[in-house]
Amino acid sequence: MPIQEFEPFTDIPESELLQYIADLTREPNVVVVRQFQQPEESQSGEALWTVIAGRIITEAEAAGTTSSGGRQTGSGTADVTPSPPPTTGTASTSSVVPESWMPSCSMDRVICHWTAGEYKASDHDRDSYHILIEDNGRLVPGTHTIKDNVSTADNKYAAHTKGTNTRSIGVSVCCMSGAKSNPFNAGSYPMTKRQWDMMIDVVCDLCRRYNITPQPHTVLGHGEVEKNIGNPQDGKWDPMKLPWEPDLTFAEVGQLLRESVRAKL
Repeated sequence: MPIQEFEPFTDIPESELLQYIADLTREPNVVVVRQFQQPEESQSGEALWTVIAGRIITEAEAAGTTSSGGRQTGSGTADVTPSPPPTTGTASTSSVVPESWMPSCSMDRVICHWTAGEYKASDHDRDSYHILIEDNGRLVPGTHTIKDNVSTADNKYAAHTKGTNTRSIGVSVCCMSGAKSNPFNAGSYPMTKRQWDMMIDVVCDLCRRYNITPQPHTVLGHGEVEKNIGNPQDGKWDPMKLPWEPDLTFAEVGQLLRESVRAKL
């Protein structure tokens, strides 16, 4: 693959930057050389990065990097990031969730949702979940940190699951407005396979960070909470139907969720 330059850009949120780098490195045998300025903080509290320069190069080109893993390019050292492993069937240690989104604390479980809205995260969505996934795979941080849900006694936490918010992380895909369960209709904004795959990656990161072993009561969909944990959920069924595999039952989707996470841990 020939060398390709990509243009400098400024004020890109950390989540978008990570997704951009991930997209660039999906070609086999390719690495990305890049330079960053120190981030500034946006009004929302998310770090905004400036990419000074960058280019896609082959692994052969990357062989000229220094032993410390960097290449001198002008005013500073650029990081070299290997191409990520395949998205299925192979354990991965790469991270998609920024470290700053995963504060040090003790959490018991990850509960997966959909917003029942459109493809972009609304203010209400951000107030309800810790991490949201838009249609293009972009990650959006919630208003509340994961640490806010260590205790819910102060009423300042992400209220994503009725009666099950304490020490629970809420991850949601932005989609499924107007969806119906029986007969199944995915509505105007059906969940995409890209969102599902990104959700698996996000849950993997959270399980690693918080030492959560994927089990039916620790990694589950909102629609499994009543059965697996015993807390009534008023008929919630997200995200237990897949528009691209509509014949799978709720139980099969829950099993697929956990098996997919285990395969990547």
